[in-house]
Amino acid sequence: MELYQSNAVLVKEKISDDPEEWKYMIYSVTMTDHSQYIAEEYDQTVYTLNDDGHYDVTLEISQDTSIPIDMEYLKPVVHIAELDGIQLSETNPTIELSVKKNGQLMGKKRKLHKSVADENARPV
Repeated sequence: MELYQSNAVLVKEKISDDPEEWKYMIYSVTMTDHSQYIAEEYDQTVYTLNDDGHYDVTLEISQDTSIPIDMEYLKPVVHIAELDGIQLSETNPTIELSVKKNGQLMGKKRKLHKSVADENARPV
């Protein structure tokens, strides 16, 4: 297990048959080595394609100093994010997911392709 590497799944829900339209969500669990990390509210509403043709999606974590420090435990930080407005297509089928703290990338970016999106998936 890598710290700050998001264990994420892409979930889809059909919202229209004709034309076929899907709503996408991300369920993510990120393990941290510090008990004070918490998930920030997901509020991204504009999705742009990066130079590699992937949609950039960023999950934010922050430190809550009111929580007692306990360095003996790994702590999961959970995000559930609805990706309103993203329509993954054959031309642009991929999301590139990153976890950041104060704008700084934590761990590695992760790619999620629409072909692995499941209607009933949850992170392991």
